[in-house]
Amino acid sequence: MFSPKILLIAFAAFLLIPHISAASIEVGNADIVLTSQSPYPAEPGGNVDVEIEVQNNGLSDATDVQVEIFPEPPFSLLPGQKSIKTFSRITAQSSVKTSYRLSVESGAVSSDYELKFRIYTDRTRTNYVEKKVTISVRGTPKMVIQDVTTEPEDIEPGGTARINVAIRNVGSGNARQVEAIFNSTSSDIFPVLSRGRIYLGDLEAGQTKQALFEVSVSTEAEHKTYPAAITLIYRDETNADRSESFSIGIPVTGTIIMQIISVEPDYDRNALDIEVANKGTADATAIEAKLLVDGNAAGVDYVSTLKATKKTRFSFPLVNGNARLVLEYTNPSLRKISETKELGNLSFAPKSGDNLSGIAIAAVAIIILYVLYSRLSGKRQR
Repeated sequence: MFSPKILLIAFAAFLLIPHISAASIEVGNADIVLTSQSPYPAEPGGNVDVEIEVQNNGLSDATDVQVEIFPEPPFSLLPGQKSIKTFSRITAQSSVKTSYRLSVESGAVSSDYELKFRIYTDRTRTNYVEKKVTISVRGTPKMVIQDVTTEPEDIEPGGTARINVAIRNVGSGNARQVEAIFNSTSSDIFPVLSRGRIYLGDLEAGQTKQALFEVSVSTEAEHKTYPAAITLIYRDETNADRSESFSIGIPVTGTIIMQIISVEPDYDRNALDIEVANKGTADATAIEAKLLVDGNAAGVDYVSTLKATKKTRFSFPLVNGNARLVLEYTNPSLRKISETKELGNLSFAPKSGDNLSGIAIAAVAIIILYVLYSRLSGKRQR
């Protein structure tokens, strides 16, 4: 039989068994593994959530385990995040999970970075084991159409044009093997041979390149803006294929060609008539014609519209001297155009017919005066 004293000692020892078996984690039995990274890969200038698993590979439980993160550039803890996490107990041959939210520097280079942790093996944090996990950071390319210009600026039906498209990578990663493809939804606008597909090569973050397309315009094309699309295909830094499309407009407006047809005096109205023709393919509107003679304004005339292949007449006071005609008008793109036509030295004498009429009138007047004089003289003699 056991005495009561022996039984009491045995019972106390039984109660102390859990505390004897549970201690701080042993260096050789501690480990940290990365269980998830979101997003994957992380992007420069963004945030990343990192989840780790703290493992106790020993045969006894571990208590008061402390884990501390030591982020180094390009990582930093977001405000409100604790760098030290404490776990009251990690049972033998098991693990616990915890997570951190980090920011990534905007200038981070695409690469794999190590994120350092320490597992302290005592409460004073003097003894520890250091572990590292790998975080992937990759920039993401983002394409934009920065500018679109055409050459010529006014595209005519039946002609060809060059479409210059400025493409910029405003993302944080590089784009590889970039190709730009021109597509038109109308049969009136179509690429000339291979100039509908342009290879640009690599486009680094912040870089701009020009894609120069050449297109042909049908003779049946209307005066309007035709929709088209620029498609960019490339590979990102993870070597994944990507594609983006952008809508643009191709304005077909034609050109305005003003030509002087005739310059004629109108003696009956004492006016100078100048006939002007539009020999282009587009209409001119809000036309102002100003006549300058020897550098001075001699008159102004207006016409609301001069259609393509049509003509109109401007009237001014009849003057002589070195003359120029200044034409100002609005084209279909609503741009104000000004051009000057030299008329040369104007010198208009009265018509020969007008001289004869004057002589005849003078002769009649002389005859009438003579007749009257003769009659008066005859009366006196009587």
